Amino acid sequence: MAEYRLLAQEEYPTAVNLWVEVFGVEAPFFETLLEGGDHDDFSLAAFDGDKLVASVHVFMRWFRDQTGEPRKVGGIGSVSTLPEARAQGHSFKLLEMAIEEMETRDCVWSYLGTGVNDHYAKHGWRTLSTPFMWGRLRHDLSEALEPPVTVDEDVLARMAGLHMSDSYTCPMANSRSAEMWKHAVRYRVTGDAQRVYLAHADDKAAAYLVTGEWNNYPGLIEAANHTDCEHHLDQLIRSHLAEAVRNGATIGRSMLPEHSVGTRAFMGCCSEVWSGEERAWMGRPIANRITWPELAAIHADPRGRRSELDHF
Repeated sequence: MAEYRLLAQEEYPTAVNLWVEVFGVEAPFFETLLEGGDHDDFSLAAFDGDKLVASVHVFMRWFRDQTGEPRKVGGIGSVSTLPEARAQGHSFKLLEMAIEEMETRDCVWSYLGTGVNDHYAKHGWRTLSTPFMWGRLRHDLSEALEPPVTVDEDVLARMAGLHMSDSYTCPMANSRSAEMWKHAVRYRVTGDAQRVYLAHADDKAAAYLVTGEWNNYPGLIEAANHTDCEHHLDQLIRSHLAEAVRNGATIGRSMLPEHSVGTRAFMGCCSEVWSGEERAWMGRPIANRITWPELAAIHADPRGRRSELDHF
């Protein structure tokens, strides 16, 4: 009979090995999430004898609601079972335990990303629509591109300051800790396809832009600017997309909030725009601390958007 329990801190390396084996993702992806996590994060696991065969990790996040208040959210991640241990109810049991644990730890809602929505719907999660924007890039963009910055602790600190002053109070913005910036965010902005651009005014950081690629399309992942520095962010976006056009791109993609400086800049760089939708994210109220309509409204608010840098 399987044993189900919370993992001790010293057992996390074994869990990372399981996640790497199941998901085929390199270990630093998971390690940086753990290093940048909250003290209240936890993992639940199923053991067959001494062997770890399945696990669910829960990341504590503080997402803002529509009033700008941080609300405690349990992010479900790394739901994994070894192939030989599947179809034995391990995931079902661990998710039920995770819900009970989130209730005990005062979570307001739970959030997860998945490609098997029906599985989580059995436990009360519902699919949330995540909109984004496509655009046909104008061919007359001619701005010169400033080179991306090398991401170090100083750059991350400047980004964190901008994030706090701008998107920090927007719905679904994550109150990122210094450790999260240092580990998890840093890992996610230093991949082969990601770039960070930083603009300054009077020797102070005025705006930043994080870019990436989707199937070779240039994309805007996250952006922030100080008040009265909107033109700096506009220039970063215009110069990035102008460079993409010079490199042959015809279509761009933006995951920035609908009502934001970044989206206005993106639309100004396009001759035509149209909306897209992802349905990989799901939410679930915990212990009736929020209603489903309230949760859906927070997620759908055009002033905010869950950032890809907050993936778990």
